[in-house]
This record gives sequence, C-alpha cells and structure tokens, in this order.
Amino acid sequence: MPKSFMHKFHVAGMYNSADVAAVRSRLVTIRGVSGVNVDLRKMQAQITATSVIGVLALRNALGSMDFELSGLTTTAIPPPFSVRDDEIDEPDTSI
Repeated sequence: MPKSFMHKFHVAGMYNSADVAAVRSRLVTIRGVSGVNVDLRKMQAQITATSVIGVLALRNALGSMDFELSGLTTTAIPPPFSVRDDEIDEPDTSI
C-alpha cells in the first residue's frame, strides 16, 4: 500500500461557505490529492495526498484567489496493519 501524507495549513481570507467551496474545489485538482477538508471556523485546510505537496503548488492551485496560506505542516501517515491471507489458520474440523 502506498504511503500517504497529511498536509495542514491556515487559510486567511475565507469568510463564508462559498469561500470554503472555492478553496476545496481548487485543492482537489492538485496531482496526488485524495482528500480535502476545509474548516471555516478554524480557517484551516487539511489535504491527504500520495506525495508531499509544497507551498508553491498550493499557491498555484489557488491561483488569483485572495487567500493567504501559512503554517504548512506535513506528516507521513503509516499504512494500516493488515493480516495476510496466508497467515490465517484454517479452523480445526476434525472430530
């Protein structure tokens, strides 16, 4: 399973749900992005992606929109643990 990365940053200049929708619709266009959450109350965006995304890529995605990005943090998300099929013991059916 490929590694994922969580990106969090502040987005100043959002005032309503239309701004949130605009930011979300632009951020999902970034290559490798698998999820976007934008919180108006916290003025924060959170992106899950298959690679690290830099500030320049985020600013380019938002283009000419009047939002200011700051405080970008990126965290690697470890893959979930799973059980391989060949490790499953067959139930004992003998009598």
